[in-house]
Amino acid sequence: MGAHSLPCLTSPIHKLILYEPPIRVKNVPVYLDEFIDRLDALLAAGKREEVLILFIQEVLWLPSDEFELFRASPTWPTRLAAAHTPSRELPA
Repeated sequence: MGAHSLPCLTSPIHKLILYEPPIRVKNVPVYLDEFIDRLDALLAAGKREEVLILFIQEVLWLPSDEFELFRASPTWPTRLAAAHTPSRELPA
């Protein structure tokens, strides 16, 4: 049974978000080194918010209206505090 069938086993679910990580192909990088370098350069310059915005735009492809809601959420400061993690975790 896949995750897509789980809502059938519980009370009504109005929204379901599934994340499918990129499929790795041997010797083919999922994210270019240049993208990681851009994240690292922004981080080194202390531009944590720009790191997070770039990651959300380039990797998550979050629509701008949803991004503004995300940015206004109470979790935004926590996300900013963790802005150093994408450039470390994406190549892994």
